[in-house]
Amino acid sequence: MRSELEGRLQRQAALRYPGRVKKLLLAFRGAYVKIAVVEGRPDTDGLPAIARYVEEGEIPVELCRLGYLGNVNRWTYDFYSYANDRYMPSVAASGSFEVTPEQAFDSSAGAHLAAFSFPTKQRRKRAALGKLRARK
Repeated sequence: MRSELEGRLQRQAALRYPGRVKKLLLAFRGAYVKIAVVEGRPDTDGLPAIARYVEEGEIPVELCRLGYLGNVNRWTYDFYSYANDRYMPSVAASGSFEVTPEQAFDSSAGAHLAAFSFPTKQRRKRAALGKLRARK
């Protein structure tokens, strides 16, 4: 179950936040897993690394905690609140307290990473094309 969860979260991070997530930090404790990320440079693509610890100078962004409900597609979802410095039971964007790992990642990363929107390679290319067309 652990390796399947790691792979699913890696793929989701690369799909939804290409270049934004350098590392996925997963801490397994009994039936729970805490998920945090270390942000990367926006020009890096590929799957983020799975790590247990941060290196010197890296600042983790706490996202959420999942509670295993006996099936790899059913988890409880606790959003990390920086205002309260704790995990709080939450409803995902799907409207349910039971979520898939991908739904939990999207809900929490959408809130915690959205405030720091870096342009992706595709956006920079489009912006450059727009400037070239404007010059003609």
